[in-house]
Amino acid sequence: MMKHHRLSIALWALLFTCFALAHAAAEQLTLPASLTRIESQAFAGVHVDSILFPPDIAYIADDAFDGASFMGRGLLGSYAHHWCVDHGFPFEEDITGSSLIDLAKVAEGFEFSGLTGSEANPEERMAHNIYANPNLAGTTQKFCIFSIDFMTENAPTDTYWALCNWEMDVTSFANVFNVTDPGMCYAGLQMTDDGPKAIIAFWEIHYEDESGNDAILNAKLVYPEEDAGRFDGEGEGTHYLAPYDWQANHWYRMLIMSYDGQNGNTWVDQWLLDMESGVWTLFCTYDTCLQNSYFKGEMSQFMENFWSDSCNEFRSCRFTNYWVMEEDTREWKPLTGITMSTDTWWDNKKGYYAFGSDGTSVWGVTCGYGPDVVQTTPGLTTSSYHTLPQGIQPIEKD
Repeated sequence: MMKHHRLSIALWALLFTCFALAHAAAEQLTLPASLTRIESQAFAGVHVDSILFPPDIAYIADDAFDGASFMGRGLLGSYAHHWCVDHGFPFEEDITGSSLIDLAKVAEGFEFSGLTGSEANPEERMAHNIYANPNLAGTTQKFCIFSIDFMTENAPTDTYWALCNWEMDVTSFANVFNVTDPGMCYAGLQMTDDGPKAIIAFWEIHYEDESGNDAILNAKLVYPEEDAGRFDGEGEGTHYLAPYDWQANHWYRMLIMSYDGQNGNTWVDQWLLDMESGVWTLFCTYDTCLQNSYFKGEMSQFMENFWSDSCNEFRSCRFTNYWVMEEDTREWKPLTGITMSTDTWWDNKKGYYAFGSDGTSVWGVTCGYGPDVVQTTPGLTTSSYHTLPQGIQPIEKD
């Protein structure tokens, strides 16, 4: 059956190419809505202005478009979008799916009555957080690379989209010192009063030195060559928070990787990919001051409103195309099961939330206008599990 399918696609591509060559006018190739796979060499050498991909494409062979030239069109965040970006073909949106506001409008318990309004907030409450926890079953839970694709349609100030929360393994260090707090790490994108930024943070590692005294190990910024910032609050540590000109309604990929640095310590890179332009940016490099370390922990995400002045704004997020590379085998593995949830344990929230999946990404929205829906509407769903199709394997950075 697969041979006939592959043959039909190849013949169709050949017929279209002949048609295109016979007509001087530029053409768009529209792939059939039922198409889910594009096999090897199926469209090799095709030259058209654009190819419109259906949203259910789930596989494209690496050499399917060898020698071809075109602009991909379709649903941003789809498999075809990721494939085109990773293989050097430009891509633009053509098929508009449900917006996150549309999804929120039909979500359980969500209300928009005061979406653009303002109200007194004397208790300085904030909008709910949205959490995403990938299912790590089937992995060793020891990783040297983590990759995720992200987009928001609504990016008000005072919002943090943490695209990964993890821990650095401290086994080698703990063989020498008594570690009392291994710390944690997070990285992602923020919208601040000063504009869009990216961030990575390493909490302090607390241990007892040779004399039994409390001591602290801090990660050190290697690139760029400037002073790293300090943070405190929920924890203390060092972070690099700097401008990165990201935009709403625009897909980005964050890739973090650990490796042996020039001094023998484990270093961590944070890379960011603009999936519209295909441009990678090395945002920063940190020396963890640990040896033989790697990523572990939940590898989770969250969307947070971190200042009460803007709590009633509408916030949104999409996450998809989760991948990890195993530390021991250097094998890539996709993470396709995601648990979405909100916070119910802190009495400092207000407003509404919703989350779910549209089949290509998991999504979450919040709006802090009005009372806390968790308290006013008992029985609301606060956690749900979703599966995503396997996305495009990322390209390992040098």
